[in-house]
Amino acid sequence: MIKFEYIKNPSVFRGVLFWWIIAIILTFSSTKYLPGMMIFSDAWAVVSLSMLLFLLFFSEYEFSLFEKYLVAMAFYLPFSSAICSFLVFDQPLLYGILCERQLFIVGFTLFFLRLVRQERVGVDILCKAFETLSWVNLGLTVFANLLIDPTKLAPADGFVDESDPRLMLESSFIVFGFLFYGISGFVRGVNRHIFYSLIFIAGYAIYSGGRFGLISMVVAFVICCTKWLSIRDASVFLIKISIALVVGSGIALAVDQEKIDSLIYKFGEAFFVLTTGQEGFDDSANSRLTQLDIITPYLEDNFIFGNGFFLNYFE
Repeated sequence: MIKFEYIKNPSVFRGVLFWWIIAIILTFSSTKYLPGMMIFSDAWAVVSLSMLLFLLFFSEYEFSLFEKYLVAMAFYLPFSSAICSFLVFDQPLLYGILCERQLFIVGFTLFFLRLVRQERVGVDILCKAFETLSWVNLGLTVFANLLIDPTKLAPADGFVDESDPRLMLESSFIVFGFLFYGISGFVRGVNRHIFYSLIFIAGYAIYSGGRFGLISMVVAFVICCTKWLSIRDASVFLIKISIALVVGSGIALAVDQEKIDSLIYKFGEAFFVLTTGQEGFDDSANSRLTQLDIITPYLEDNFIFGNGFFLNYFE
């Protein structure tokens, strides 16, 4: 039995790290926005399903309560969604199942947990893989936005937002980088990690610009940090985070003031649409009202079980 955390040979460690990075990229479907790359996510879903079936029928692995929940959801959600879309829209059951095929990736998650419980995977190599992906994700996102003009690309190219001329790039690992370094910096007191976290959230705000995602990041960060702090330490933390937000805002404004002004404007438009129910000047926020008008009848008719998902091939 090889315990990866005890690998001392640097070349072997880098080799193992490389394959873990590939597995994580496929698990997060990080290539899904790139033209022609969805096939890799689909292939990984098949491999993960094979892992899940192996654990269920060909191994003596004892699932924890949480793992049993994951297995149940991996099968329940695709089949229940397929049944709902069949009953509401007469979509073939197979199409409905294929819509949710990415849920079968839970098989890899369970296989990974099995390796952890057998002490065949160490936290150090997993942490290193996510750290590496975070910096690579941030670097590629910055360079792509600096080198590629999204207004010269068509939505059919695969990674351009149709309603907003911006690149649709993977940002999951940027979120991880912010949370990882932010929690480490503020809870453990590692000052350089505080600086790193500011870089990540500034990069996300400038180049990803998702309003809901940005709010979710900050809320998750505050909840995680205050969970392990006393009242006194939490008060100090709030002071630190306030200062950090000011500094982070300054960094973001210095890098690209136009995009930050645009983000602030979009937040204002979203708040206006949300509180008044009237259309504003932002197409993205207005589209939520249109979507609400479309889905309201379906919500009223199928409030409990929903309507399922459509496969693009079904018309």
